Amino acid sequence: MINSNGSVGTAIKDNEDGKVCFGYDESSEIILRNASEYALNSIQPFVIKFNEHDNKKIQNRYSLLVKQYLISREAYTFYETLKDFSESGSVLSETQPGTVIGNLFAVNNPSETVIGFFEVAKTLEKRTFFNYTDYFFDSQLFLRTYFFPCDSMLPFRYANPDVSQDLSLAQMVEAGLVSFYAENYAPPDYLGLDPNQPYFVVTPVCGDCSLFADIEVPDFWVE
Repeated sequence: MINSNGSVGTAIKDNEDGKVCFGYDESSEIILRNASEYALNSIQPFVIKFNEHDNKKIQNRYSLLVKQYLISREAYTFYETLKDFSESGSVLSETQPGTVIGNLFAVNNPSETVIGFFEVAKTLEKRTFFNYTDYFFDSQLFLRTYFFPCDSMLPFRYANPDVSQDLSLAQMVEAGLVSFYAENYAPPDYLGLDPNQPYFVVTPVCGDCSLFADIEVPDFWVE
């Protein structure tokens, strides 16, 4: 905060906004399994999604919603062909783009190419949750990666061209260039620190997650 005399100070926030945020992403990947290839037409368990330990999305708590659609052989063939075409990244691939035959057609122009398949399918779904510490030790929390590089800075109260600080701390705050991180409790002579360096600061996205994510708790969220 900027005091009435133009100096920089700190104040306790009256809420937690910007401290805990939520993100949401919908997968466009097509995962297909043919039940006829398994004994008793029962699909064996398989990995749906694998998250590396340094995946930013799992750094605190993560939720995954899985939906299973029971489709016909015709629909399976359609989506399998569509998936093969979408994964053909080379003109020399064995799978060459062509017409994907579905069951949707243009009523007013029968010669127009329409890609799509309509079918009523039985749907099963399940949502799961896990915390980072469910799989990693508390001692490994420091290994978690954040969404942005977040090195703290210790600017001077006033502009200091000698260290390439063209703005005062107050000007940096007013311009929204930094956010408060911690008080500087080190003695003035500790490592040559200047008493005019009162606060550690970070870039705004490192101090307020609401700048890139949602602070509203999703309806499906369970702690």
